[in-house]
Amino acid sequence: FKPIEEHREARLRALLEEIDEGFLAMDWGYRYVYVNALAAEMVGRAPDERIGRTPCDVWPELLGTSLETHYREAMELGRPSVFERLSPVTQSWVETRVYPTSSGISAYLRRIDERKRVESERERLMVDLRCSERRLRATFEQAAVGVAHVALDGRFLRVNERFCRMLGYAREEL
Repeated sequence: FKPIEEHREARLRALLEEIDEGFLAMDWGYRYVYVNALAAEMVGRAPDERIGRTPCDVWPELLGTSLETHYREAMELGRPSVFERLSPVTQSWVETRVYPTSSGISAYLRRIDERKRVESERERLMVDLRCSERRLRATFEQAAVGVAHVALDGRFLRVNERFCRMLGYAREEL
């Protein structure tokens, strides 16, 4: 049975090396038992530097972080989680999915720097748009002249207070 088990483990390791995400597994003592090459590359440490050690052994700065909390919840409460965080080790954004297993926990890691950059840019553009809309609204309402937006059929779409006073009608009437 040993050759069959060795073959099965070799196939599993080959599969874990081929996935497009970092993958790691920890035992009940929070010690790394497996780290694929992509996970090692993502954090800048070779797998053999981590096997048999805990994350806080390797990176003491992780103590008390959200990563430690999520790992503990998966390990001790059996609660899977998905979270994003800026890694204090690599200064890159990582999405981590942590799952309890029968022998500890497993985690899948994905770099999300580009997505975070796009989200940040979108948020910046939305703030700029809101500011621009406020300026336009203020300019429209506070203009020293009457201003009206008119549809192609001649209906008033929007009028400012000065325009209403010029014509002697309430906004609702126009």
